[in-house]
Amino acid sequence: MLVLDLLGTLSLQNETRPVPVAAQQKRPLGLLAILGLGGKPGLSRDRIEAYLWPESSGARAQHALDQTVYAIRHALGSDLILSTARELRLNPELVRVDVWEFEQAIRASQWTAAVGHYKGPLLDGFHFAVSHELESWIDANRTRLRLEYQKALEFLANLAAEASDHSQTVMWLRRLANSDPLSASATKKLMLALAAAGDRAGAVKQARLYQELVRQELEMEPDSEIADLAAALSRPAITATGDLAVSPHTPSVTPSVATSTPQGKEHSRRDRTVLYAVIVLVMLISAGAIWGWMRPAPAKQVVRSTLAMDSTEAMAPGAPWSGRVAISPDGSRLAYIGGPRSQLLIRARNQLHAIAVPGTEGASTPFFSPDGSKVGFLRVKDVQIASINGAPPITVTDTLLTGTAGASWEPEGFIYVDANTNGGGLLRVEAKPGAKPSWFTVLDTASGEFDHTWPDVLPNGKGVLFTIKFSAKNGAKGRTSYAIAVADIPSGKHRVIVDDAMYARYASAGHLLYVTGN
Repeated sequence: MLVLDLLGTLSLQNETRPVPVAAQQKRPLGLLAILGLGGKPGLSRDRIEAYLWPESSGARAQHALDQTVYAIRHALGSDLILSTARELRLNPELVRVDVWEFEQAIRASQWTAAVGHYKGPLLDGFHFAVSHELESWIDANRTRLRLEYQKALEFLANLAAEASDHSQTVMWLRRLANSDPLSASATKKLMLALAAAGDRAGAVKQARLYQELVRQELEMEPDSEIADLAAALSRPAITATGDLAVSPHTPSVTPSVATSTPQGKEHSRRDRTVLYAVIVLVMLISAGAIWGWMRPAPAKQVVRSTLAMDSTEAMAPGAPWSGRVAISPDGSRLAYIGGPRSQLLIRARNQLHAIAVPGTEGASTPFFSPDGSKVGFLRVKDVQIASINGAPPITVTDTLLTGTAGASWEPEGFIYVDANTNGGGLLRVEAKPGAKPSWFTVLDTASGEFDHTWPDVLPNGKGVLFTIKFSAKNGAKGRTSYAIAVADIPSGKHRVIVDDAMYARYASAGHLLYVTGN
């Protein structure tokens, strides 16, 4: 049985005999790592070729992949990599992958086993240096696995704390802090655990280590809560003694002044004191009321929500020129590209799991129909539509024209989409099978326009927001730059409305949202 370790240092071992040197070369080992990270379902050949040979033509990339697979099979056995016409995957009967075992332990809530499988960050120190998209995919999985590991550590630490096992609590929380040494939250938890275990000096030392690391690595001041906690733990503990408190039943040694004052004067002084207090109270109430009337209305609270995703349905990273997520018009559903097969997933906001749409592997840039009943998505050269119930998709158009940098569906039944070329405008295609796209916008080359992308149809259906890319020669400050424009429907005539900006979206509250160019 082969053992492929992806957590920590990448390594391939055989439980019974040495692994041939040919299988430990960078390219074969890298392919095995990609297949291992792709999970038991495996990955499509197209995706692997794009990851490992992004600059090669389709035929050359396919040949290079076939050669690498042949080298691995020759060195390790023909059954190690299982293949179909479109996909490759590792044979789970012949190889154990630590990421698979880690994720299985997480799903089964076997926390101790899970942290035992985690020997370090994913593919720590191994760099492919061939594809930014591959590195982005690996980084996203590295973060996902680290968060799962930290969740397991916190669960184990909570169990130990409930059992008053301070040494175990400190052990788990120390591993948590080591996994993210710049985290103020992890540092604070470890400090409190050390203090509960009686090691206040150790807690203060941990605070100093955190502060020095933040200043060194981030060049900023550390979280003030850590300094406050360290200061509190640096003070000696206060114990209650007879010298520090006076019993409420102990008579005062000093004679009361009231005993030598006539009764009438005492009442007069008390009355004046009460009167002054009432006057001050009335003034404070009046001032508070006036301030309340005159102050500006408070701004509405910003509401943020988090949607937790199962590790098997995590959002897949993608290229910066393609979209990964869309929200239905009524806000009730989320459509995104995710899971081990990078396919279209549709999830209702009130459900715990998403529906995977079959036949959408390798999709990108999801977008909803105006009524929210369908989801469109793009592949290079394809525009397709799927129902939100998970039925197989239909193809609107499969011409050579359409790209992946944005699409938007208007109420009249037309889809506006990026063109699969630099130097092209936006396309317009009817949302029905076999439709033929036509040009919607035309580049104003005299102004230096180089590309039109990321369309967003306005709610009234009379215009389309989109991003203009200007060439370096004509861009702002002599560099490539962007601007937000709006095009008239149906003429396609457009004008710039925001300079040095991109990715425009119109919010229902009447605001224009966009990303600034800087």
